[in-house]
Amino acid sequence: MIELKPCPFCGGEARLYKGDGISFDMNTRDCFIIHLCNSGGSLFTTIRTDNFRTPEQAADAWNTRKEVEE
Repeated sequence: MIELKPCPFCGGEARLYKGDGISFDMNTRDCFIIHLCNSGGSLFTTIRTDNFRTPEQAADAWNTRKEVEE
């Protein structure tokens, strides 16, 4: 099972979306992570990764965090 880190802004749960896998193009990139972030109070912002070929690639992109220097 692929584990996703929570949203870095609101702590909410992100979701993995995968295409149906039915394609004649082997370069199809139909896996991505999306989250509806509520860190702005009453306004929601959609946070989404680029499209990737595999769920693991999408999860790696979502789970990557830049270290903050203090």
